[in-house]
Amino acid sequence: MPRVVPSQIVEFIDDKFQFARSRQQYNVDPQFKDRVTALLRLVGELPDELLIMERDAYNRFVLSVSTMESTLDQGDWMISRGPMASFYDQGLGKAICDLRECLEPLPDEQTPAATSGLPFITDPQLQDSIRADIAFADQAFRRG
Repeated sequence: MPRVVPSQIVEFIDDKFQFARSRQQYNVDPQFKDRVTALLRLVGELPDELLIMERDAYNRFVLSVSTMESTLDQGDWMISRGPMASFYDQGLGKAICDLRECLEPLPDEQTPAATSGLPFITDPQLQDSIRADIAFADQAFRRG
């Protein structure tokens, strides 16, 4: 299974939910069920170590995912299209916009804290770059 990274999910959102990049209000109705389900699957496969965000952003991230999951679970949203349908549709659109906004600034790679600090290298940027290379090589080795 390929490794899912934040930029991949942002690209998926931009391709399948074009309104999200500009944060347009949009009603995501049941015709989008397959795309919302796929989006949730991608988010579920995102490694935890890449979810580097401030508390408020993480709270918005969790709320967005929860909104999508609970809306898909709502029989009213899928079947009856009753008076609450528009509310659910708008909520899904906002959740997708919020999710994109939370994921966009995240890195696709994270250097684990356990990776050697290389204290003998005095240039901080070079040190971080080499640490990232070591971490990538370690991850590749573990995955075979």
